[in-house]
Amino acid sequence: MNLLSNSASIVNASKDFNLNHSNSAKSQTINRTLFKLMKNISDNISNWKPFDLNERMDYEKKNKKKTPPSALVIKESLTSLDLYAYLKSRFGDPNGMQMILRKDSSDNLVHWHYTIKTTEKTYLDIWQTNLTTEIYAHGLTSVVEEDWKMLIDVIKKDFKPHGPEMSTVRRQLEEWQLFINPYKRLEDVLIRCGNVLRTLSIHKDDLPDTPTEPKELETLQETIEEKRLLYDEIHGHCVTIKMLTPVMVEAFINLVIFLFAVPDIKKDDRLYQDLIRRDIDIRVRSLHINCQGFSKAVDSNSEIFKKFHRMMNNRNDFLHGNIDPTKLKYDKVYFDYRTVPIFEKRASFGELAFSNKLIHITPDTAFDDLDAAFRFIKYVIECISPDKRNLLLALMQSTSPGWNSKDGRVGVLFPESIIHSVLGDAKENFSHTTVL
Repeated sequence: MNLLSNSASIVNASKDFNLNHSNSAKSQTINRTLFKLMKNISDNISNWKPFDLNERMDYEKKNKKKTPPSALVIKESLTSLDLYAYLKSRFGDPNGMQMILRKDSSDNLVHWHYTIKTTEKTYLDIWQTNLTTEIYAHGLTSVVEEDWKMLIDVIKKDFKPHGPEMSTVRRQLEEWQLFINPYKRLEDVLIRCGNVLRTLSIHKDDLPDTPTEPKELETLQETIEEKRLLYDEIHGHCVTIKMLTPVMVEAFINLVIFLFAVPDIKKDDRLYQDLIRRDIDIRVRSLHINCQGFSKAVDSNSEIFKKFHRMMNNRNDFLHGNIDPTKLKYDKVYFDYRTVPIFEKRASFGELAFSNKLIHITPDTAFDDLDAAFRFIKYVIECISPDKRNLLLALMQSTSPGWNSKDGRVGVLFPESIIHSVLGDAKENFSHTTVL
């Protein structure tokens, strides 16, 4: 279905009234006929029945020259949950042709599909994709918005007599909560920052030197502005990496605890909250005690752990703005007569203007933090038994995993790439498409 199709419709035809009165009269006659057909379908809703595949094939053989169906894309007029509960309560499991093609997973183009016979000459295809719920009216040409509204209203009114059955269907459904994965969100941001930072090249020799001749002043302002923009961008990415890398590691540790905490901790919120609020090194050292699935403890004497711990401690100073001149120092200056500065090392104009901005947060130190973080994460994953490890790896790459609040299950509900298709093309399409 191509929503941008230029296919002719009754609505478009009716605009030519002043040009061709006979065409307009013909359109009005067709419109009245269509309205009667749609009203007949709606009035006959109690007699709707599943249209099985064999019946549909016979119908198609007898109607080889039938006109293309009209299409409705449902966005706000009816929820997929209500429509599915209604259809299943009345007609049982989905019976449409797309059910033959779907995989036994949530990674499909069409998730459910009903084919409903509405009269002897008409039937409906109703299905849900990842992005839309759609109805196709076969045996009708150019169904307009008013017709579809009438059909939707009739379906909604039919909810009441089937309310108990619809409630039963809803209770049988598993309810899952989609939630944002902090680890994946931070990992994506940091990888993008790192990729951009690698493209930004800086070198000490590229900085403007201290002017010594008048002609050097002519291009100095332009050079200063160019370097300022470059160093501002580098500074921003370095700060982002230095600030967020430790947060990403902590999100990873919390994800491990969320997935694998022992039952006594999982079912007691006080114990769980106490665990995730402990100092990060204590959380890591006790993972094999408080979580299931660890084949060995994290070795706090390993170099990987020590680099991780140093990074986390540096983060605390950075995050809280701790002032410690012994850690933040970078140069010396002497004074005589209290106000006469004497420099031990002479900095160039460019170094004073730009280089100081990156002291202690250079690209090299930012990439060192990223490297330490990912090596540590890899090390912790290796401490987990393979059966648990696979679940963790899958969850780490899911932007929006799902959580079943009734039994505590966690899983990847949908792939990261969403499939969607628009049927037809600009030349041969459905007779008319409506969005409600």
